Amino acid sequence: MRKSTIIVGAQREGKTYYAESVLTEYAKKGGVAVAYNVGRPSDFSRFISVSLITPDVAYTMAKKAGKKIRMDDIPFEIGFFSVNERIYKIQDFCRLFRGKCVKIERLNPNKREENLLFEAIYKYFYNAIIVMDDFRSVTRHGLSKEFIQLSSRQNHTGFKLGIPAEMCGIDMFIVYHAFSTVSVETYDYINSIVQFRTASPPDLKGNNDELQEVLTRNYSELRDMPKYSRIEVDTISYLTKKIEK
Repeated sequence: MRKSTIIVGAQREGKTYYAESVLTEYAKKGGVAVAYNVGRPSDFSRFISVSLITPDVAYTMAKKAGKKIRMDDIPFEIGFFSVNERIYKIQDFCRLFRGKCVKIERLNPNKREENLLFEAIYKYFYNAIIVMDDFRSVTRHGLSKEFIQLSSRQNHTGFKLGIPAEMCGIDMFIVYHAFSTVSVETYDYINSIVQFRTASPPDLKGNNDELQEVLTRNYSELRDMPKYSRIEVDTISYLTKKIEK
């Protein structure tokens, strides 16, 4: 089963270091490791910077090239990306970055660009892990249909490429600073939680009393554990694993 995980912890409690180590190990095993919506420039500093070519960017590029084109003529999708000013098809993303770590800056949510990214991942990404940092801003109004499609079918991503079934699928880690900012609907699509210390106790708003009890107990234990410690929770069995630093 592919990992679908939320990472929750206050600032400077170890989330970024943990996420970077997970991505690095994944790439060492031959997978594609992607960090999206990177916070500080110093985060994931050794990762390759990738720019996605959104419809707006594609239109600007076409105009600069002297093409007579309207914005309506540009496909509403992410079909290309660039690295060091070279342009590639999005279908080639995972082939090009096999065994590598890359980072992508946040797209413009007001123009639905983020949803175009979710659609592209669903169609073309495989044997990959995606860490989506500081995800509150993405899900504060609930989950989009594109993100729900990606979350509910993450074992089947990459299907558009006609690759063997065993190569399909991605692992997803989404990062929050507090449980209060996690969209309740998100819990329907995850199978694990990585819990660091938080400023306030977990609150699942009465949607899962058993998981609430586990997370609240972890919250209390983490306060007495060394800084950067974490507790990993399987949300199916509620089994926990403590990692002290």
